[in-house]
This record gives sequence, C-alpha cells and structure tokens, in this order.
Amino acid sequence: ISEQNGEWMLENDYPYTSHSSNQCYFDASKCVSKTTKIVQLPINEEKILAACAEYGVISCCIDSSPIDFMYYSEGIFDTDQCNAWELDHAVNIVGY
Repeated sequence: ISEQNGEWMLENDYPYTSHSSNQCYFDASKCVSKTTKIVQLPINEEKILAACAEYGVISCCIDSSPIDFMYYSEGIFDTDQCNAWELDHAVNIVGY
C-alpha cells in the first residue's frame, strides 16, 4: 500500500494469486479509494466497530501464520493463535 501512495483497487481488479508471481499488478487507473489517515486503534471490538461506522473501511494488519488461517475463505476470522508482533497481511474491516 505504501508503494501505491495509499491507493486501493477492488479485489476483482487485483485478485489474490497466492505465490504464483512476485510481480505487482497495481494499476493506478483502477483505484477506488485512498488511505488518508493512519492511527492505532485500541484492541476493543466495540471501539473498532464505532470507528468503522464513523470513518468507513478500516485497514489493518494481521498475523497469517496460524494453521487455521490457511483454510479461511470468507466471513469473520477469529483465532487466539495470532502473534501481534508477526503481522504479515493487510486486510480491510468493512463492518460486522
């Protein structure tokens, strides 16, 4: 995201491809949103929900190393196996 000036594309325009390529397929002409502010939210679901309701989509980082993450396909991912110091995936919170 930092390499694309905070700009975002839709998943349909930039689909997940696993480890099939090391190439970036970012296309600035297909951007639909831009990150405008970075803050650290508290670890509190109600406060995150309130921020999502007030500001819209919230970007965050997660640890993808738990084995159950490999089988995740949709919905809310919830595990107690995450490591707050091993963040390696960026995702968006769009509400719940």
